Order: sequence, then C-alpha cells, then structure tokens
Amino acid sequence: MARAVVCLSICLSVCLGSSSHISIKMNQSINSLLQHYPISDDDRYNGKPVFSKDLLGSKMEDWGKRVFMVSVLEAYEKLLGQMLSEPPLNSSAQNCSDGRAGTGPLAHSLCFVLRAVRDLRRHHYRSLEPDRNKLLGGLQAVQKIQEDIKRRVVWSKALWELQWLYQEASSLVEKRAQRRRRRRQAQRVKNPQRG
Repeated sequence: MARAVVCLSICLSVCLGSSSHISIKMNQSINSLLQHYPISDDDRYNGKPVFSKDLLGSKMEDWGKRVFMVSVLEAYEKLLGQMLSEPPLNSSAQNCSDGRAGTGPLAHSLCFVLRAVRDLRRHHYRSLEPDRNKLLGGLQAVQKIQEDIKRRVVWSKALWELQWLYQEASSLVEKRAQRRRRRRQAQRVKNPQRG
C-alpha cells in the first residue's frame, strides 16, 4: 500500500508539475505552513474564501485580472510578513531578504513563499500598480482581508488558496507572453525579411 502511494505521488508530481506554474518546493513550503497553521474543515470550507475566485474566473479582460492580482499579491506579502512577525519567529519580512529570518523549517518556508510571491509581483505585475485604482469594486474585499490579517483562520485559509492564486497569476503572465509571441510571429509572416 505504501509503495502504491509513493508511486502515485511521484506520478502526480511529474504529471502535474510539468503543467503547473508552482514549483514542487513552493507546494512543499505551503503544505508545511498549512500543517503549522491548522484550522478546522468547518472554518476552511465555510463558503467565505479569503480571496474570491469570482473576479478571476469571470469574463473580465486579462488586464483587469492582472490589475486585481497586483493587490492580491501585495496582500499576500503583508500577510506573510505579519506571520513572520508573530511568535515564535518574531522576525520581519526584511529579514527574509537579508537572510536573517531565523532558522528552522517554519521560517525557511515562510521566507521562501514570501520571496516567491514578492518576485512574481515585482517582475510581472509592477507596471500595473498604478492601474489598480480602476478596479476599486473588486479590491474592497482585499482591503477587508488586510484588516483581518492577524486572524489565524485567515492565515490558514489564505495559504490554502495561495496555490491556486499563484498558479493563476503565473498563467496570466504566460498568456500575455504567448499573445506577444503570436503577434510577433504574425508580423513575420505578414512582412517577411528579405535577405
């Protein structure tokens, strides 16, 4: 039985890992954090997600989804920073950047996830930060979350949702790159270079 579980885990990680935008290390870090911040199933599945999938699943243009994602990723940075500042770590997000966040698997996992979220936001969403004010309606829910950042239920539920949201944010980046690539290819077909 144990052998079958190991084989299934390997098959799933290979199959899902190749098409997923979340690295195995990111998944392991999030799962480790979920074990440290457990909540009841009633709290997790109460029908009130921390970050609603409705806006991202709607027919909203990719631009709108990307602008919304700027605030979601920023909220995750603040949430993870708050988690670092609480006991037993009593550290800060800045210490993650400096490599002084502390030792142990909890600090390591929090810092790894924080750096991944921060890098995704900085490298792929920074230019959209000024535009986010155009989506205030969708952002009101995110602002409510920022008020509740100290609640353990919010922490655990947000970690639970991070895998999906991180994957969605990464796929929006990939879709944009694919559109650019197709546009360039169409231009080349339309105007072939003569040499």
